[in-house]
Amino acid sequence: MKRLCTFCVSLFILVLMEGHCVYSQDGRPSSPFGGPGAAKFEQFKKMRIIEALHLDDETAIRFVTKYNKFIEEMRQAGKKRNEIIARLDDALKNNANEETLEKIIKEFVLCDDQAGDIRNKFYTDLKDVFTTKQLAQFIVFEKNFNQNIREIMHEMTQERREP
Repeated sequence: MKRLCTFCVSLFILVLMEGHCVYSQDGRPSSPFGGPGAAKFEQFKKMRIIEALHLDDETAIRFVTKYNKFIEEMRQAGKKRNEIIARLDDALKNNANEETLEKIIKEFVLCDDQAGDIRNKFYTDLKDVFTTKQLAQFIVFEKNFNQNIREIMHEMTQERREP
């Protein structure tokens, strides 16, 4: 049964990723969940959260509104973070001085701090939507969901490597 579930989720992920591996302007590959596949994946995840937490319609709408805002803010923070890393990479390739590297590293740390602030605000905002138990269930669900996706992706990679 677990194998069938793993197969179904793997198939779902493959369908999402099919043709959606995009490249950034500098030719570096971006996340395979970028583009339209990301929206489908997030939709699937929201549906699973609503099911797992047994949310009524009103609570589900309030949650989805806050979750969508959170995802967009984190996406923007991730984009900014990747831009800073690209600048850091370019600075290293151009043998930039320590002062320049230190400045870019400070920007990177500040960006990561801002992402943490976004996450903290999101969890605080969810206290207005969820009961304490639901918030705890959501946190555990997120961890388990993300871990399961990583495991499935790892299994898919291993299966492709096997003769």
